[in-house]
Amino acid sequence: MKAICAACDDKFVPHFATTMMSVAISNPGVKTYLVSDGISPENLAKLSAFSSRIAVDLEIIDASQLDLSGLKTRKNYSRAVWIRVFLPQLLPASLETVLHLDADVLVLKDVAPLFEFEMGAHPIAAVPEDDTPRTRERKATLGIDEADPYINPGVMLMNLSAWRERELSTRVRDYALANAEKLFLLDMCAINAVMAHEAAILERTYNFFPHVHSSDRIDPRIVHYAGPKPWNKRHVACGYLYHHFRAMTPWPEKPVSFSLADFRETARYHIKNWRRSLLNQLGAKKYAHSAQNYRNARINNSRFRRLIL
Repeated sequence: MKAICAACDDKFVPHFATTMMSVAISNPGVKTYLVSDGISPENLAKLSAFSSRIAVDLEIIDASQLDLSGLKTRKNYSRAVWIRVFLPQLLPASLETVLHLDADVLVLKDVAPLFEFEMGAHPIAAVPEDDTPRTRERKATLGIDEADPYINPGVMLMNLSAWRERELSTRVRDYALANAEKLFLLDMCAINAVMAHEAAILERTYNFFPHVHSSDRIDPRIVHYAGPKPWNKRHVACGYLYHHFRAMTPWPEKPVSFSLADFRETARYHIKNWRRSLLNQLGAKKYAHSAQNYRNARINNSRFRRLIL
């Protein structure tokens, strides 16, 4: 069975609904699971009605009894981020494979090849983070071998059978409790520490960061707002795609007036990146990565806009 799953709390419901809308358009007929961490009755009812209206087979699973005590959280990361670690025990026992999606992704094209991906003994299949000094530093902190990937689990094909047989949820939890000081990115770090060496690799098209990668080299199937969030900032790369799908949900965004503060923030963003791009052209190599990212974001803004015109 083709199935996807996400998890969120009440605050993130509008973003999950936006993801679900994109799935309904690009991949109709896919079974969808949502694990609820304290979603209000009002939002649960709205989700149920919305899924029926857009012909999505949505099943909501309550995670209120899941013991997440002791697991590290941060200001912008609620306990809900840990739920994906426990999907094997929350989802139906008959389900052997599921595509986990963060609630800050948009599925733009058919992802049928993922459901046909041969997992073998691999517990997960995901796209690695780019090989940057920061990634290498995190791998070293977690004791991950240089040759192994550091994967981004925001889009993660999960071999639920392997997780259950090898008690991987327990292993990830135990690592997280014993190594909280190493978990800069919380569950992402814990998942990598336990099983990065066993991960199967997916193509970047399935986890495309519009603020980093360039669509002139990659044809994105899944866009992941892994950096700045389009509901928080105006100048997020390809943010208009998010707003396009969000407008189709029962959670329309409030009209935002363009204040002087917004103008200043946007101006600072562009001036900073123009300066870095210029310094890079003049030979300052330390700005090469940020200059390339800024160029890629502008390319993506131009190309993706055609999808909604």
